[in-house]
Amino acid sequence: MAFKVTLDPSQKEVVLHSLWPFKTPSDLARMVIAASSQLMVPRLYWCNGVLFVKTVPTHLLTTETGAKEFLGGKIHYNVAYTFMEKFEPVVRLDGREIHVMNSSGLEEDKAISRWITENAKGRT
Repeated sequence: MAFKVTLDPSQKEVVLHSLWPFKTPSDLARMVIAASSQLMVPRLYWCNGVLFVKTVPTHLLTTETGAKEFLGGKIHYNVAYTFMEKFEPVVRLDGREIHVMNSSGLEEDKAISRWITENAKGRT
């Protein structure tokens, strides 16, 4: 049986509910490690000079409102970030390696990193 694959980049708006600035990549990695479970592999994203992690607010994952917003083209995130000029594939901290995905080719992440750079520069 053949499966049909459809690419539908329908998200047209990103809503940032909270921004958590960190001073260094190590500080951000420490938070990601502390917040991750044994089942979740911690991962960071890098896009155009911004290193970040994004999570969907839990209350929107299980509500009808959240589903309608998502299907209507709106995605909601909480974002923790810091600035890191050059892409590095890993952040090392206390003998652990946190993998970093270069997401500079994703329109959504380009919009997030651009917004952070333009609006949150003095927060870290």
